[in-house]
Amino acid sequence: MDLSQFLEKRFGNADYGAWFYTEDDGSLYPWLGTARANRLMMHFKAAMLLPFQLDREEIICRTLQVQESELLCIYFSPNYASEQRHMLMLIEAEGGMADSELEQLVMLTRIELLTRRLEKQKLDHERWLEGLRALTSSLDLNELLLHIMQNALKVIPAADCGFFMMYDEVEKRLVPKASIGIKDTIYQFQTRHTQGITGKVFSSGMGKIYNSKTALDAMDDVPKDTLSYLVNAFGGDVVQVISVIAVPVTMNRDRIGVMLVHQLQDGRRPFHDQDLLHLQGFADQAAIAISNARMYSELREANQYLVKRSDIHNVFTKLSVRQESVEVLVDQVLGMLKLPLRFVDLLLNNWHPASVDKHELSHLDLFQLFESNKAPVTITGSHDHAYYLYPVVNGPVLLGVFVIPLLRPMEPLDHIVLEQGGAIVALQLMNTHSATEMYYKRSHEFFNELVQYREPERVAAKMSNFGLPKDAPLFVSVLHLLGEHGDLKQREIDLRKLILDLEKELGHSDKLLFGSHDKVTIIAAALNIAQQKQMVDRMRAAAERWARTTGKSVSGGIGGLYSGLDLVARSNDEALDALSLLLRRRKTGLTRYEDIGVNQLFLNQEPAKIEHYIESVLSPLHSRGKQQGEDLVRTLKAYMAANRSASAAAEELHIHINTLYHRLHKIEELMQVSLRDPDDWLKVYLACHLSETY
Repeated sequence: MDLSQFLEKRFGNADYGAWFYTEDDGSLYPWLGTARANRLMMHFKAAMLLPFQLDREEIICRTLQVQESELLCIYFSPNYASEQRHMLMLIEAEGGMADSELEQLVMLTRIELLTRRLEKQKLDHERWLEGLRALTSSLDLNELLLHIMQNALKVIPAADCGFFMMYDEVEKRLVPKASIGIKDTIYQFQTRHTQGITGKVFSSGMGKIYNSKTALDAMDDVPKDTLSYLVNAFGGDVVQVISVIAVPVTMNRDRIGVMLVHQLQDGRRPFHDQDLLHLQGFADQAAIAISNARMYSELREANQYLVKRSDIHNVFTKLSVRQESVEVLVDQVLGMLKLPLRFVDLLLNNWHPASVDKHELSHLDLFQLFESNKAPVTITGSHDHAYYLYPVVNGPVLLGVFVIPLLRPMEPLDHIVLEQGGAIVALQLMNTHSATEMYYKRSHEFFNELVQYREPERVAAKMSNFGLPKDAPLFVSVLHLLGEHGDLKQREIDLRKLILDLEKELGHSDKLLFGSHDKVTIIAAALNIAQQKQMVDRMRAAAERWARTTGKSVSGGIGGLYSGLDLVARSNDEALDALSLLLRRRKTGLTRYEDIGVNQLFLNQEPAKIEHYIESVLSPLHSRGKQQGEDLVRTLKAYMAANRSASAAAEELHIHINTLYHRLHKIEELMQVSLRDPDDWLKVYLACHLSETY
């Protein structure tokens, strides 16, 4: 006979019920009873307060008169109550119970309690096993966390909802990752690792049960705007939360996060210490599953990274084998990064993709920026984002730069794309450079044929192949890069840049332009001297712009404009002579042969003869000592430069005019000349001029 059969046999159809009683707050929670058991509890509460709190007897049985009926009240102390709680049984019956009947009732109640407890333990065990199976059912972290929270509610059946907060090591914050029975605004509820219930449990490493009051107290240090997300997640009222269990989720010393379950429905058994132990045990098992999922995720990401890296390598390798253009390669990089990047080709001095609008970094001196260090840099733009500049180099030589607006953070694969794409772009640029060098070599060979002019018909037939008219007047220009060029590759890049600047300035004019070593040679057609001067002005503009960009200098000579292919050699000689004069004078810029004047007579003289002439004329001035000789030479040159104006020469030398006359007299005396004599004047003037030039 079980408890219900005994009660039916003893009391017939009388209503009865049993409630667990909590001394802390005086709450009663139904355990078993008939359909109208709550009516008995209402009568009981109306008739009296619970009288059993101060009693310490194991079993108390009393009769209570309620309205027109009697209630048999049986109190079970914690020693006989399930889970160490008081229990009250009410039976609507007249008269008391015999001791033997009471003893049988107590025994059957114990059996029912134990039976139900065993059933609960069995159910808890099944739920526990189901929860453990769920922990191994997925290696996807997000899916696993959702399974964990679903099964946490099964492990703790008194819970109505819950969520899992994972620790973000970088941000030092606890971030919701999974939730059950709560609105999605919970995912905006992010707290520091020391704030609120989650922060306190996470920091201490100890699980805890909170009631509505202690929970609100624990959330006191959470900012109001952050707390509002939690309030909204619970329908706008967190006071409805009756109880909370929060437990840390840790794996060895690795703090993973915090698991929380909440009780919302009133009248249910409240959370107790056994629930806390169960949830903590489940959290410990969940920590193992989370660690495994994390390792799997890391391995999967690493494998995906290697696969994607291999794919990137294969794409660029195929493009390289097909010898695709730099533009195609840049478009491929742009497509892979999915960022609106631009590539600056420093060999051609242009941007790709081309745009009508000027880029805000177009003014930037990229050569200077990467002069000492060829590593990528991040610079601030005028917009809300910065720019990531990735240099494309060949050894120490800067070939180009990827300009990438940082609309999002750069990811590891982005750097791989730039690394491998940049290498292929550099290779293609150098291949293009090598092809250009071959063209320059062919152009140089043809130019030598033209200058030598040994086979006129053959040379004339080749003119159109090199973009030159055979009947128009032609002139030759030779530009020379000055300074030391220790790095041969960099020298070639500088030479190429100068050629590109010249090409851009001269436009579509008929010309042949090529570089060799430190020189750029241009043979161009012009209808007349005026057009030639215009072209020379454009060459000067290109040379000056190149000098500003590279920080280097250039000198150039321009030959005369002549009709007839046989006179190209003459124009070339004149260009070289004009260049030679500039180099001797250590002057930069471009000059025409026609503009060097009297120097034309001496350019082809042997240097030894010129030096001998200068020495023979000016050496007498040094006969009175080095210092006095230098003063006299300086005075003589100032007098010549002032066109024999004594006052202008004295002002230039910062001396009194009488001192000037005294020195001029001394000069005439030592050199045995008269500066008023035209022949003597020409001899002395020529010596001074040549000493300045040669």
